[in-house]
Order: sequence, then structure tokens, then C-alpha cells
Amino acid sequence: MKYDLNANKFKPEIIYSIEKGEILISGYAIFESDKEYIQINLWLDEYLTQNKDNITVIFKIKYLNSLAVKLFTKLLIRLKEKFDSKNLKVIWYYYDDNILENVDDIEFITDLKISKVLVNEE
Repeated sequence: MKYDLNANKFKPEIIYSIEKGEILISGYAIFESDKEYIQINLWLDEYLTQNKDNITVIFKIKYLNSLAVKLFTKLLIRLKEKFDSKNLKVIWYYYDDNILENVDDIEFITDLKISKVLVNEE
């Protein structure tokens, strides 16, 4: 299923599967305000009522601004509070060293193990 955040060249697409316990966030994340986080948080409330066991969050973000880093960090902290560390898996596909640095920061702040996968776009 797809959560409609009005994905475009600035906002990521969010696809999720309750059956698989997966959330895929992909595209560009250039947020201008906390409004996007509030929207995602409201959707997440509903998702979490249906998924109580485990979750895998997959990021395939090609670019993110500093607000997106903040909002994704808050999102992962919220998920960490809901799920035991062994039941929360985070995979981040990154495209360049700038994104990797941001992911390292998120990993440090959230104290989560994030599996990082380099994507070669050739």
C-alpha cells in the first residue's frame, strides 16, 4: 500500500506492507516545515495499531536536507520506543558520502544499528 504524502521531486514516496512489516521511504526528502512530519506521524499512528510485532524500515533517499535528517531521526526514535531493538530493522541505501554522513549521524543519535548499502548509479 502507499501512503500519500503527495510525493514529488521534493517529498519522498512512502510504500508500506502491514503483512511484511515493511516501510519503504524513497526519493528526495527536501522538507520545508514540520508539517510533513506531522502528516507522517498521523499515518504512523494508524500503521502502528495494525503492526505490533516487528518492522523493517528501508530508506532509499537520493537527497535529504537538514530538516529531513531531523524528521527521520525523530521517526526512528519513535519506532525504537515502540519496538524492541531486535524487532526493528533499518536499512539505508545511500548514493553518496554526504548521505552516508547523515545516516551515520542518525545512527549515533538514535543508537540504532542501521545497515548501510552503497548504491552505484552507473
